[in-house]
Amino acid sequence: MKFGLCLPNYGLATSPQAILQVAQAAEAAGYDSVWTTDHLLVPRKYGQPYGNLIEALVTLGYLAGVTQRVALATSVIVLPQRDPILVAKQMAAIDQLSGGRALLGVGVGWIEEEYRFLRTDFRQRGRIADEWLQVIHTLWTEAQPAFAGQWINFSDTTFEPKPIQAGGVPIYVGGKSEAAIRRAVQWGDGWHPTNLEPETLAEGVAKLRHWAGERHLTVSMRGHIAMAGHSPAAEDNNVWPIAGSTAAIIERIGAYAGAGLEYLICYFKHQTAGDILAQLERFATEVIPVFQK
Repeated sequence: MKFGLCLPNYGLATSPQAILQVAQAAEAAGYDSVWTTDHLLVPRKYGQPYGNLIEALVTLGYLAGVTQRVALATSVIVLPQRDPILVAKQMAAIDQLSGGRALLGVGVGWIEEEYRFLRTDFRQRGRIADEWLQVIHTLWTEAQPAFAGQWINFSDTTFEPKPIQAGGVPIYVGGKSEAAIRRAVQWGDGWHPTNLEPETLAEGVAKLRHWAGERHLTVSMRGHIAMAGHSPAAEDNNVWPIAGSTAAIIERIGAYAGAGLEYLICYFKHQTAGDILAQLERFATEVIPVFQK
């Protein structure tokens, strides 16, 4: 199993210093990747934690210059709220600047007001996401990109430099619905739900494998983790599905592995960057080696 780490680019611990410190600590501790979270303009009722957020892709561009090995990923950008041509350009740049370490996690979001603020149709977000993914794929793979869609049309163009990675930056599709899984099969390299129970994950994996046929897609889940002794209410499994003692966490992750999980993206419960640092170090020492034997 591979392991990534969600960065504090939003919420209580957010600061440029915290992002840098946690990203470099994760790289030194052996994590495979670091991941940013995305929202652009949220209603006040969602201000904690999403109102205080350092933009996801700009953050990855910054991290390209201060890390050496870890993949630089999003968990996830709300794709229909963004211009796909700009996203393709930004991710190609991050891939170039990082030496081929970019990974694009995308989703369709859930805050209807945010769509209204950004002048995008919430009800058509699935269809928009499908077209945006086609646009991105076209720009990354065609020598002279041309596209004719419902919303976007272009021809006789040039798009360089393309991503370093062959075929473009890997795309993981977030969400737990059948539509999200089908979108991952059609346009993605991985499926990236959040906080599913092992049984629910196994059901999704079965659908993913059936629809993908011989093509392998990575099963990656963002999981909220509270290690005992590091944060209040660490045993609150209703909010933190991977929680408790080291032994309990190992058992729980083992259940996810049995359900088909291949890549766990760790979001550690915290109030400060210090809470994240303490848990990422302990997790790397006590938990990760169990799943890398």
